[in-house]
Amino acid sequence: MHSRQGALGSPLEQPQRPSAKRTGTPYTLKQISKLKYGIKNYTIRARVTKKTSIDCRAFAVNLQDDSGDIRAFIYAEQVDEFFPILEVGNVYHISLVQIRRRNNQLELVFNDKTTVERYDELTDVSQGDFDFVPIALLTENKVNHEVNILCVVKDVIDASPITTGTGKDKRVRRSLLVIDSSGYEVRITLWGSMATDFKCPVGSIIAFKGAIIKDYGGRTLSASEYRPMVVNPDIPEAHTLCGRYDAESHHKKFMSFSRWVAHGRPAVGSAPKLVSIAKANSLVATVADNFEFFHIAAAVTAISSDPFTRPSCSGKDCGNN
Repeated sequence: MHSRQGALGSPLEQPQRPSAKRTGTPYTLKQISKLKYGIKNYTIRARVTKKTSIDCRAFAVNLQDDSGDIRAFIYAEQVDEFFPILEVGNVYHISLVQIRRRNNQLELVFNDKTTVERYDELTDVSQGDFDFVPIALLTENKVNHEVNILCVVKDVIDASPITTGTGKDKRVRRSLLVIDSSGYEVRITLWGSMATDFKCPVGSIIAFKGAIIKDYGGRTLSASEYRPMVVNPDIPEAHTLCGRYDAESHHKKFMSFSRWVAHGRPAVGSAPKLVSIAKANSLVATVADNFEFFHIAAAVTAISSDPFTRPSCSGKDCGNN
């Protein structure tokens, strides 16, 4: 759950959908920032800013009011009832939702007592709020901290499936290289439907909310499937960034955090600096037990057929285990 700071432009208009078949006077109206674990019989008035597709009889929405935002999850029988009703951009009264705590954050879970009613008279509910962090300042925030960024897409890597966890679960991911006006670039990874449905071309302005800071060979970002991603937002910051990108992108060099190479091309950063093999040997000799990364360009003169591993012996006193 996150507090609101700043303002973001209106989402695209959504087609009209039927309201839920629930009626009645709402319970005590609560702001999202005032929700606490254990409270019951309450109503929130919130706008849907993000909605996932149905996966394994479940989907999720991001709900936002003027005080903050929270994720809500809908499972099993409630999917058939609420998936056609909850639409991005619309405002609803939502009552009798279970509050749970997971990973030190509050979440909502719909149940068979949950009621939803479309609310069309409101004009002051937040339409998506961001307090942007410059990419250059990502190192000043801790790993796994959530940040909001406003960026330009510099490069797009095709979506691809990966195996996670125990080796049985597969997820789809897509990496973007993005830049901003701070003069830095960073790789951000999209997951699931966000990765497969991504159609934005290079040069698009995107606002990410709740991107998670990671550190894989340098600072990277991971975009949450449950947080808003707004393309070409109609706000002054986006117009300014677009103007600077058009004027500077063709000749400006951007600083980077990472030295890793992914998907066959640099994931982040400018062209690598090459060193000679002699220089590489001297670097290895001087860093002792620490790691040192470098790039070399060399010709292969021979390939050995000898194995590069050896089996460990089974004796309990063997020193080769």
